[in-house]
Amino acid sequence: VTSLEHICKLGSLCGTLDYIIDLCRESRIDGLYLSALLHSTQNEIHKYRDFVCQLESQLNSKAIAGLLAIESAMQQWYIILPALVDLVQTVFHAYQSGNGSVKSVLNCVRASACAFPTDFSACFINILKACHVPLKVQLQTWLISSILYDPFDEFYFTKSSSSQNEFDFILCPDKLSNEFSDSFYKQLLLIGTRSLKIRVLGGVQETQTPETNIPELDLLCVDPLESIAQVESAVHQRYLSVADQLGALLNPELFVNQLDVIRETVLFGRRDLWCSFFALYSTKQFENATQTELEFELNQILKIAADKVGFLGEHAFKTLRIVVSSEVHSEFTFSLPSQWKFITTDFDVRWPFTEFLHTKHIVRLGILWKLLFGISNSEQAIVSCWISLNRAYQNGLKSSHGSLLCLSEMRFLISFRNQMASAIYDLNKHLQMDTISILYNNLLQSIHKMPHNYEKITSAVDSFITTVYNRSLMNSSIACKIIHDLLSLSFSVSLKISHTIDAHV
Repeated sequence: VTSLEHICKLGSLCGTLDYIIDLCRESRIDGLYLSALLHSTQNEIHKYRDFVCQLESQLNSKAIAGLLAIESAMQQWYIILPALVDLVQTVFHAYQSGNGSVKSVLNCVRASACAFPTDFSACFINILKACHVPLKVQLQTWLISSILYDPFDEFYFTKSSSSQNEFDFILCPDKLSNEFSDSFYKQLLLIGTRSLKIRVLGGVQETQTPETNIPELDLLCVDPLESIAQVESAVHQRYLSVADQLGALLNPELFVNQLDVIRETVLFGRRDLWCSFFALYSTKQFENATQTELEFELNQILKIAADKVGFLGEHAFKTLRIVVSSEVHSEFTFSLPSQWKFITTDFDVRWPFTEFLHTKHIVRLGILWKLLFGISNSEQAIVSCWISLNRAYQNGLKSSHGSLLCLSEMRFLISFRNQMASAIYDLNKHLQMDTISILYNNLLQSIHKMPHNYEKITSAVDSFITTVYNRSLMNSSIACKIIHDLLSLSFSVSLKISHTIDAHV
């Protein structure tokens, strides 16, 4: 390739950049980061053309002479312009296909800035500085005002479309650039949402001087390659500060009362509630009840039990209801004495208690509720079996051959019943007394020791529910099957014995 061809190729590349920029504008493809990229690219094209004009002046003044001298003077542009064309084309195609975002721009620009030595990377560093301007504006607006300024849907997160809650924003994994760590994005999201909650709780005084700038963000437009660590550190400190403010406004004592409600209604603190359940299931009028009718009766029982425990004010649970379904809602199932085979809890917890009780906690509480209900259900069947056996022993029971059950048969049934009762009792004792009660008391003590530390309270609640869940062996599919088989066997055999004896006495 001759020197003249090299020089002509630069002109062609410059024309390609002009064409792509014009095509973007004609196609009306909008984006904060795309606009910043195109504008900064135009500035670099102007620099190239100014350089060509200066070179022409030097040729006219005979300061330089010959094609080799011209080629040597334009050496850096032989590297910069092809890379610049590739960069702009890649980003343009991403936006054209509907995948344009902060990630598609910043990842490409940063990669180009890091790919060349210092002498050639200045062009791409300038472009990166320009692309950091809308990033700085979006970060500052979110961190200071908790407002998501994202007119073209390019930012790291968005408002959840499935929720009416003003606090519900979700991260968009396909828009997270490589510049920052995963923890940065999570903390960034929580800072804005928690700041909104602080305002709702009255934590921001009108007389307080409004914050207008975060100095560390300015570094993004000054030293875009080396400022990331400082920005992450500033965001982390702000995250800790906002967490402390929110923790100071939330009432831990009120939350403790709500934990009592959970323990009493979900983790089987009140026996009369479950006696009411079993009484309902044993009532003949519900044998052919519809799902809606059964749900209504179950929720009435739960409401009475919850009223006894005591719900508190507007920050209490909005609803805590029982749902009967024909589908499996968790990995643990058990048999019920009716055609409704699966039962789950449906929690609707009001904010601010969702700060402490996350979705995974609520799911695990539902699984534990189902396990404990299955245990009590089997206990009731074993008690009924014992009553029937006593009645048979006292009154005499004829076998299928017309004679009384022999003593060995009675002993076998009584022994089998005792083994089932012992197994269920030990399992229930392990869960109720040795696990839930002890861990719950430890949780309350922890909360009282750190009444305004939001992060530690959340961690303590997570540890409590996770530990109870694990010690209940619900985290093991094999253990779940064994427990399921034990409860199913105890319930079905006890029920079969009771029905057989009752039919002959």
